This record gives sequence, structure tokens and C-alpha cells, in this order.
Amino acid sequence: MKITKVYDRKYNGRRIIVMHHSFEHLPEELNDDFMMNWYCGYMEILASDKDYTAVNENECPVDEDCVVALYPSAIGWVNWVGCFPQEGIDDNNNYVGFSTDHYFPHEYQPTLKDVVKSLHDMVDKDQVAINGGKNNED
Repeated sequence: MKITKVYDRKYNGRRIIVMHHSFEHLPEELNDDFMMNWYCGYMEILASDKDYTAVNENECPVDEDCVVALYPSAIGWVNWVGCFPQEGIDDNNNYVGFSTDHYFPHEYQPTLKDVVKSLHDMVDKDQVAINGGKNNED
């Protein structure tokens, strides 16, 4: 599998990142369960955010139950919580993220533009709601 960072920018004081995942040749045993290409979008959680404690104290980065309901603007649902040392993004900050492969198997595949818009909405709508009407941007 090939993973490429295709978007990495600050938006309203938060880092948002999009990774593109792809298989050149999908293994036979995965043919019915996976798409060949998809995006994963991630939004930085700041220490000043009201949900930071829940995210930061999450003992298992794949256990996103503590934040999934907080982000209705995510494509599908939040299915990732943690930091990015394995992706070369070593800023020790926490992120919440989603994968378009989990939400749209064998259907319309969201574009990079769709993923970035969803991340912007997570910052502008969801995070503002969590923080009582403000973004807490640095």
C-alpha cells in the first residue's frame, strides 16, 4: 500500500492533514472489502479545547468512542484518534480523523476537495460547538 500526504495546512489556527492511500494491486483476499484509493482527513486538537482531555487521555489511539459523536461534520464518522509519529508528522499533537474507505465502500468516493471541506467544517462548526462558541485557535 502507498500512503502519500497530499494536504497539510493550517486552517483557523489548526493543522489539517489529508493522506491519500492506494493499492497498485489489491490482494485477492481484500477485493470485496476495500477500494483501491481513498483519503483520510485529520484535524488537530489543541490543548485549550474542551475535548482535549478526552482525546489526550485516550489509552488506545484506535478507540475513538470518546470523541466520535462530537464531530458530525466528519465524512462518515471519526474513526481515528492520536498523533502521527508513524507518518513523519512528529509534532506530538493529537488529531481526530476519518477515512473515506470506511464510509463509502463500492459507492461514490469523496474527492480531496470533499475531504478538505469536511475538515474545514469540523473546525468551523464542530469545534466551535465543543468550545462553547469559539474556535480556541492559537
